[in-house]
Amino acid sequence: MPSNYSTSFTDGSAHSSNTLLFSGSYDEAESATVEPALVPSPRAKPATAADLLDDVRPQVLDANLQCVPFARDASGVDIRGDANRWWKLAAGKYTRSHRPQTGSVFVMRGYKTARRGHVAVVRQILDDRTIVVDHANWGNDGRIYLSAPIRDESAKNDWSKVRVWYTPTSQWGRRLYRAKGFIYPTTAVASGSFGLGGR
Repeated sequence: MPSNYSTSFTDGSAHSSNTLLFSGSYDEAESATVEPALVPSPRAKPATAADLLDDVRPQVLDANLQCVPFARDASGVDIRGDANRWWKLAAGKYTRSHRPQTGSVFVMRGYKTARRGHVAVVRQILDDRTIVVDHANWGNDGRIYLSAPIRDESAKNDWSKVRVWYTPTSQWGRRLYRAKGFIYPTTAVASGSFGLGGR
């Protein structure tokens, strides 16, 4: 309700406080056009999780690989040792971050124990909470999983807790996994070919 519009109509008369800011007749007011700049434009709906994955085509390739040699070859990040040690071994040699970057290696912890780990290569960033990765041996099956989405479910959007897409059943996994963060490859490597799984 306009601020100059009185709510008191007891005598039925037209007081100045009861009039709108339009000086013409009522009919003119009804037919008056509104400038386009004053008409609110409809807001675009935010993309849903399903919308984000529309163009993502996860696939599984038969192989007999562990996640570490796959990630090393696909990213160019030359770290040796078990996946659970990659985060520590990258210190001082590669940039580590809690923000994804295309070509970086995402380091995750094991589901029940920190003695296990997993590494995956970031292929695409869909939004600030959804990435697409290539990785191997996700189900302890030696296979290569290409274009697999991962969703950040941490409270601070720091990628410390994630959910991973399980391609064989075409759905998000039930478990939440702890993660260390992203290891960035060198600039020369990031701009080149990533070997296995590269597109």
